[in-house]
Amino acid sequence: MAKQALQFGDENTADVILYLVGSTGEEYGGNPIFCHSPVLKISEFFETKLSERWSSDKRPCEVKLTSSHNGENYIKCIKFMYSSYYGDECYCFASVDEALSILQVASEMMFHDCVRECMLYLDAVHWNREQNVELRALLSSLQINTLPALAARLGMNQPKSDCGHIEIFKESLQELLSMILSGSEYGLVCRSTVEKHMFSYFKANASPSVKDACRYAMLKEFNVHAEIIKSKSGERDISLACSTLLRLIGLIRRCDRKLFKTVLTVFCKDTDLRNTITTRVVKKQSATFILHILITLFLKAMGNGDTITPASIRVSFLTNWVDTMLTLMIVVGNDADGSLSFLNALEKGIADVAETLPLVEERLIYNTWKDALAKRSMSITSAVIWWSGKLHDAFTIDKDYSI
Repeated sequence: MAKQALQFGDENTADVILYLVGSTGEEYGGNPIFCHSPVLKISEFFETKLSERWSSDKRPCEVKLTSSHNGENYIKCIKFMYSSYYGDECYCFASVDEALSILQVASEMMFHDCVRECMLYLDAVHWNREQNVELRALLSSLQINTLPALAARLGMNQPKSDCGHIEIFKESLQELLSMILSGSEYGLVCRSTVEKHMFSYFKANASPSVKDACRYAMLKEFNVHAEIIKSKSGERDISLACSTLLRLIGLIRRCDRKLFKTVLTVFCKDTDLRNTITTRVVKKQSATFILHILITLFLKAMGNGDTITPASIRVSFLTNWVDTMLTLMIVVGNDADGSLSFLNALEKGIADVAETLPLVEERLIYNTWKDALAKRSMSITSAVIWWSGKLHDAFTIDKDYSI
């Protein structure tokens, strides 16, 4: 049975009215806040709070909350409850500072889904020195189970529709997707329209069947062109497949984070694809396409938290692909728009992603990076400066190390 459509702030259907009050007694400017009990009860705090008051016949039920936390963070947490209620993956954080603030509110509310999403985000993004210290202190003070990967990185060792219509949609979507990715004049004319619709399927409340059909079509197209690169195809076919993959993966990144992570994982684990790209992508244009995929899409997304990946994937990507990326930069050449700009982006990307890992993995990345540069007689200065800085930070943030 479908869940009743409940919208945050809907005064007409709300059965709970919240009033937020600061620790010094000032009222939040957004009061009153109209909510729905089935949604709020996702939080154990509200489950208990509402059960204490629900015996009264008075509706809507009025609840006053006193807290020292920013009211906007409470609102965002409550909006996340609506996402959880409908099973949507819509936990988006603007920054590390925002995730840290919301983590405190979610922990206080015992809103476990949000606590987990905050920690997944924080585990996958770069922190500055001050945020590192703040996060260590925060997780030590909260009564929550820290994600093992996050604890390891911080050095906190813890003990523990209609079927017929859907088929038509799938077939048509596959044809349209092939068309707009072909690079033909007709494809260019149609591309913006089809991409706009694809994007809307994931952002709007489309049915799960429609979203699955979109994922199927994009993943199938990805596999087709990845296989072309791995096959005995000629240089022209490889170049076209590289170009198509760049457009497709860019579209996937805009549409669906889950599928983007799947494609990124394939690149990490497919040794044949990596070896083929390293040895057979010998034309400047094809090498440029692949570098945009690896650096502009994958590395940047992992570095800035656009995609949440396990630490093992981040380590695998850097240890397996750094050597290949430097090889492709040599193919691209030394012009101003070529390998130099890619090299700058690569250095930043490696540093941003490596800094989401514990020190032992950072050392592995450093050695991989340094050796790949040295093998090509390229300057290792950037790698050495980064690693010396990481050692300095590691042993000044935590002064409790002993021999």
